[in-house]
Amino acid sequence: MGLPVSGLIAVAAGVVALVGTLVILNAATEDVTRHNGLSSTDPARLRWFIDHRPHALVTTARYISQIGSPVALALLVSVAAVVLWLVAATPPGFRPCAPSDVTDPSTSMTPCNAPWT
Repeated sequence: MGLPVSGLIAVAAGVVALVGTLVILNAATEDVTRHNGLSSTDPARLRWFIDHRPHALVTTARYISQIGSPVALALLVSVAAVVLWLVAATPPGFRPCAPSDVTDPSTSMTPCNAPWT
């Protein structure tokens, strides 16, 4: 294959990780389909975690979940569209002027509307 030894080791490690993952997936799938093994104790463990989780964690998770809501994403897209439209509508050499800008007598241009240098 033309791979150096380190490359062959990396490929071998990837194959071992893939096979291990498939074995674990197969075991979990078998437990779920036959309703034995891990899936038989899942409801009790789930109930324990629900009973022992902090209220602040649940509240925080709900607020974070709202960031991905359709309304929040629509607002984000609208703001991004307006910002991008304003950037695209701005002339190439435009710079906003500050009140302290003075006119350069040699060019009759203020520093804020002079071309970018």
